[in-house]
Amino acid sequence: MIISNLCGTVNSDSASLSILGGNQTYSITSQPANSSACEGGSLTLSVSTNLGGLSYQWRKNGVTIPGATATTFTINPVAPSDAGIYSVKVFTNCDSLISNNATVTVTPLTLITAQPASATSCAGSSNSFTVSATGSNLSYQWNKNGAAISGATSSTLSISTVTSADGGNYSVTVSGSCGTITSSTATLTVIELPVITTSPADVAVCPGAVANFNVTATGSNLSYQWRKDGNSILNANGSSYTIASSSASDIGNYDVVVSNTCRTETSTAAALTLNSIPVISCPSNLMFSTAPGTCLATVNYTVGSTAIPAPIVTYSRPSGSDLTVGTYTVTASSTNACGTSTCSFTVTVIDNQNPTITAPANVTTAADAGICSASNV
Repeated sequence: MIISNLCGTVNSDSASLSILGGNQTYSITSQPANSSACEGGSLTLSVSTNLGGLSYQWRKNGVTIPGATATTFTINPVAPSDAGIYSVKVFTNCDSLISNNATVTVTPLTLITAQPASATSCAGSSNSFTVSATGSNLSYQWNKNGAAISGATSSTLSISTVTSADGGNYSVTVSGSCGTITSSTATLTVIELPVITTSPADVAVCPGAVANFNVTATGSNLSYQWRKDGNSILNANGSSYTIASSSASDIGNYDVVVSNTCRTETSTAAALTLNSIPVISCPSNLMFSTAPGTCLATVNYTVGSTAIPAPIVTYSRPSGSDLTVGTYTVTASSTNACGTSTCSFTVTVIDNQNPTITAPANVTTAADAGICSASNV
């Protein structure tokens, strides 16, 4: 090529012209294919043509993707926002072709969005564990203490009637198209209901003695409250209740309320009674007038309101013997678990011989006969 002006003429370098493809027509021989990938994975789209030296521009939803100018387009890692319709423009300076559309689907990872929560349940109640998860084609398997629970294959595990055997650690394995994940552990704590197995027994003690009431109960986290005649006793919160020195003011009916967060049980009532030291009622001092035969003095005494058979004071004089007179001290006593009571009184024996009659020789003296009598003095 010759270039000239007023100042002179120059010749340019020679250049050659080539026509892409010559007489050949370029075409796409392998279209990008519909593809699916898991979130976080890798995906590659590709195109093939029958000629080399062509230019490429990948597009998403019709919008040019900067820098995507090769025969392949790779997404790594794949995000949910990468889902869409992809195509590639194949072109020369003179012409261009657009590939078929390829749909890219992004499958979300299997993820747990809400973990099962630990729970505390009363025996006999119901309980449920629930998990929330995202992903595709999800399936569930619940486990107790690391072992699979037969038939527990939904997002919720329900226990209709909780027993102590249900206590333990629970988890769930969630599987999907894009992974398997196991939840955190949720603990089920079972509270056993309070059951009174032995109620307190009646107690009878002597004044000043120790009185003990006891209860036996089963259950979880039990608390106790002893009561007297239905009224709570301050600081009486154990399985036993002790009265260190019993007195009349302690007489009454005692029970205990056994409870936990699930239920309250009340024992039957036990009575506290006080035994008495025996009380003896002695007679006044007695006087006996005597004659042949036997004279009896009876001593009566009581314990509380109960009459007790008394000892008998006996005096006897055989017929024809000399009179025995004098004063005698009698002591009576009674003993029980609480102590001994005694009393004393006197018995005075006096001569009560029949009078003697002096009669004419032809009169007979009355036979010696006597009487037995007693009088209080």
